[in-house]
Amino acid sequence: MHLDDYLSLFPGSTREKPRFMAVASALLQQVIDLQATVEELNAAFAPATARGTQLDALGESLGLSRLDTSAGAAATDEVYRDFIRKKLIRWGWDGTNKTVPARTGRSP
Repeated sequence: MHLDDYLSLFPGSTREKPRFMAVASALLQQVIDLQATVEELNAAFAPATARGTQLDALGESLGLSRLDTSAGAAATDEVYRDFIRKKLIRWGWDGTNKTVPARTGRSP
C-alpha cells in the first residue's frame, strides 16, 4: 500500500487537520519504508533467491557449508541453493510414506 492509501482510511474530521495529517504521514512513511526493507531482506535471504554472501549466510545459519555439497570444492550458487532446498525438504519430512519427498536429481 502507498501512503495515500493509508491516509485515506482516516475519518474526514481528522483529514481536515493539517498538523495531525503531517504527523500521521511521517509515522506511516516510516512504517512503509520499514516494510519495504523487510521485503528486500526476505528476498535476499530466501532459499530460492539468495545469492553469494547471502546464500552463504543462509547455509551457515542452517549448519550447511558449501564444501558439504561437492567433495571439498566450493559449489556454485545454483548447486548450493539446490543442496539447501533439498536439505530443508528432508528436514521437514514427517517420516510417513504418504509424504516421502520426490527424488529429483542428486540427493543431498
